Amino acid sequence: MSMALISLDSVSKTLGETPLFTNVSFSIEPEEHIGFVGPNGAGKSTLLKILSGSLEVDQGTIIRKKGLQISNLDQVPQWEAGDRIRDFLFRSTDPLVQLVDRYERALQDPASLPETISDLSHEMEERGGYNVEHRFTSLLSELDIQDLTLPMDTLSGGMVKKVALVRCLASDADLLLLDEPTNHLDIDTIEWLEKKLIQSGKAFVLVTHDRWFLDA
Repeated sequence: MSMALISLDSVSKTLGETPLFTNVSFSIEPEEHIGFVGPNGAGKSTLLKILSGSLEVDQGTIIRKKGLQISNLDQVPQWEAGDRIRDFLFRSTDPLVQLVDRYERALQDPASLPETISDLSHEMEERGGYNVEHRFTSLLSELDIQDLTLPMDTLSGGMVKKVALVRCLASDADLLLLDEPTNHLDIDTIEWLEKKLIQSGKAFVLVTHDRWFLDA
């Protein structure tokens, strides 16, 4: 029997003096698909942050599978000033993407030792790091995005969401956490997202007001 990716037991969280949820218990199994629904302010996004580990609970316990990797899609994606699409994609918490970033920085740094570059190159080969950019560009091309040099600040809300989805879906993570993934998307892209999530074989938890998407 496979171990749950995450297990919550009697978890409670309060915002200020307002209880968001009390004594919440559930587990997320490998390849399981979960949707959170509820009114604004009910704590859905907060619960996603707790699952990701970026927010602590007030009471209760959380057990995460050892080595669990999580990829997040924020409701409002953030980037640094001057970031282009490629910068945003590689500004990721995914360990493999971070490896690629370290390798590229080492190549560009005149002070890098040959041994360091050699070790990173070997790790890139072993872990498939040389395929990461192809994953990004392949998914982007399916969404008719070809130019990775476009500044993030110039993109529409729909384009930003598409790029953020690509970063999330290209991850090697075991669990995807998606906060309002269909916001700003047209129907064709929503159908594309539905297909990609199912094909991924990954567990995912999503927060959405789109009941059609949940039912699909």
